[in-house]
Amino acid sequence: MSQINGILIDMYGPRAVSIPAAILEVVGLATLGSCTKYYQYFLAQGVAFGIGAAGLFVPGLVTASQYFGKKRGLAVGMVACGGSVGGVVFPFVLNKLFQEVGFAAGVRWCALMIGVLLVIGNILISSPFEPKGWSKGKRSFASLSAFKRTDFVLFIIGGFLLYWGFFAPFDYLPSFAESVTSKNLALYTIAIINGASIFGRIIPNFLSDRFGALLVMTIMAYSTTVTILVIWLPVDVYKSTAGIVVFAVFYGFSSGAFVSLLTPVIVELSNGKLQELGVLLGTFMTINSFACLTGLPIQGAIEDSSGGSFTGLIIFAGVVMIAGAGFVNASWYMRRVKARSGDTVAP
Repeated sequence: MSQINGILIDMYGPRAVSIPAAILEVVGLATLGSCTKYYQYFLAQGVAFGIGAAGLFVPGLVTASQYFGKKRGLAVGMVACGGSVGGVVFPFVLNKLFQEVGFAAGVRWCALMIGVLLVIGNILISSPFEPKGWSKGKRSFASLSAFKRTDFVLFIIGGFLLYWGFFAPFDYLPSFAESVTSKNLALYTIAIINGASIFGRIIPNFLSDRFGALLVMTIMAYSTTVTILVIWLPVDVYKSTAGIVVFAVFYGFSSGAFVSLLTPVIVELSNGKLQELGVLLGTFMTINSFACLTGLPIQGAIEDSSGGSFTGLIIFAGVVMIAGAGFVNASWYMRRVKARSGDTVAP
């Protein structure tokens, strides 16, 4: 859906995507509490909420990038850190709601809060550019020009490998923590990651405005890999509650840049062609969605085949992510080569 959303943003503006997406997300969440069968859960959470979330993610990042020039990285980082704030707040809110009013009423209260915030967001969001309309925008459906650029293709490959292992801590760290320490800490490991991610989505973006988004992304990609192989893997061998918290903090900070720097990097790779940002960002996210879709099942299969041990999936995540960091590094290097030859401008 991301590529379609990106194209629609370029053609008709951000509200054309964000309003229907907001309705889908709220309806999907509100009806979740009434589900009793598997297909109902699939339609509510997988289809309605999933499509809605995809439609809400792209417009904010694209619009923030279009409004800002010199401070684009910082602006997008501040927008992106909203997701991290939600990741800190919602585990506590939902846990309390489920205890007080039950699951069904809890998710409805949550849907109401999200709905109010989305109304405000849709009123405020707008683009500085006139929409292209169908006649000009339809060309983006068949455009393959982005894939003729070596640096962009290398970045897509790197992003795919990075996202192949990226969600391993988000999905498996709570179970890992529960096997090492108390269930209470396991419940809040994701909140710790998201809390650290607030700083990871602002500080690297601030630096990207000075040193270049792709360079900072390369450094953060290597840093994220290091936290998995140098902190999480040893904690798996030498069980430690403190080690889990340290890993959650460092991983949250380093991985935060994956979301917040993505749009500034795409702008850099497109040489500042902001009116095509929606389709380029959507193309990147569509391809990398397959990494997100397949990464967790692969990691789960590795865990099952290891008798419940987390060592194999940690190694898998670390290895594919370090390979991805290498491709992102190669993309940055290609831009430096082109800059020296005068083909493009790179920071």
